Amino acid sequence: MDITGTWAGQYTYGEDYEQLADTSVRFTLSLQQHGWQRLLGRPCLIGQCRDNHDDGGQKGLGKIHGRRVGRTLQFLKSMPESVRSDEWVQYLRDSFRAEFGQDLPAKLPDHCIAYQGEISEFGDSLSGSWQILNTIFHTDHGDVRYVNAGEGTWTARRTSPLTTEL
Repeated sequence: MDITGTWAGQYTYGEDYEQLADTSVRFTLSLQQHGWQRLLGRPCLIGQCRDNHDDGGQKGLGKIHGRRVGRTLQFLKSMPESVRSDEWVQYLRDSFRAEFGQDLPAKLPDHCIAYQGEISEFGDSLSGSWQILNTIFHTDHGDVRYVNAGEGTWTARRTSPLTTEL
């Protein structure tokens, strides 16, 4: 089953988000299944994702990299650091400076979210869960892990068997 195509979906914030809990954000996902692994039953997935900013989604174009095994898929969505609010970035910079005595780099790492899910029997819908991954900052004192909290659920329906430039 090839899941190449354009998908319309939504992700929903989990309980950790307090005020945003159970709030959903629409997104468009353009996936392409490819690679030599297809012969081994483990296709590679690449693509793009764009959140609906009107729903409170992240700005910018996300990159998708993952794989599919049978009807299970896993992928990493990397969003550009510019999606973080100015207030959050300032809080992070101030906290880091206070705790470690040095400044964060001018360009922060991408914001990474791990998705896992299942493909429906007919290949027309996807559903699963997501979790924000920890961010690691390299400092003079070694690597420092910034623990990001957050997880939720997601669903998507195929709108076209063709990929779309987002």
